[in-house]
Amino acid sequence: MEKEYNKTIKQICILLQSEPTTEIIQGLREEFENLSKQLKAGPFLEVFETTLSNIPFAALFSLLAAPDNRLVVTVAEVTSQLLKPVAWAMVHQTFEEYIIQGLDHPHPVVKCLVLDQFLKCERDTEPFSPQYGQHIWMCLESRNDTDATKLAKQVLEHLCAVGMASDYLLTDDSIGAIKQLLASGGEGQRFRVYDV
Repeated sequence: MEKEYNKTIKQICILLQSEPTTEIIQGLREEFENLSKQLKAGPFLEVFETTLSNIPFAALFSLLAAPDNRLVVTVAEVTSQLLKPVAWAMVHQTFEEYIIQGLDHPHPVVKCLVLDQFLKCERDTEPFSPQYGQHIWMCLESRNDTDATKLAKQVLEHLCAVGMASDYLLTDDSIGAIKQLLASGGEGQRFRVYDV
């Protein structure tokens, strides 16, 4: 008897090959909600391996640009679950091209998905791109404290604590972003920058 998660993954693959109509988007949303529940219910490793052998991360990342906010949130949740066991070095190596896109994404859930990955970076000897710094700083941009701004602050503090500040977070581009945040933001935004 075929396992439920296999049926869900097969259905997602079929939907991904279809023209993105309203019905297809709704079907994807429902199937990714099912997959999220199945990843949580387990067995995680089995569902994880089956998912990644059938649905490439590139397909997941392309769905993060979907016009449906609920689909974006659900796909971000599934992607987050799939990335949990993946070490920072592998995240950087495999997804470097998507990291900046995620940091600049307008949806806060996607920003948080990417910001969470930086907390896996534990040593200053781990691979890192100097391009990340300015984009992480810009995640502090907001009139109010949000989950994304709080997480960006946490990530900046974490990366400073592991020795990434001088080489990656205080580059000329990063200093430009800091100046922009200080010049254009309100009191709360300036405080967040000063606090880091």
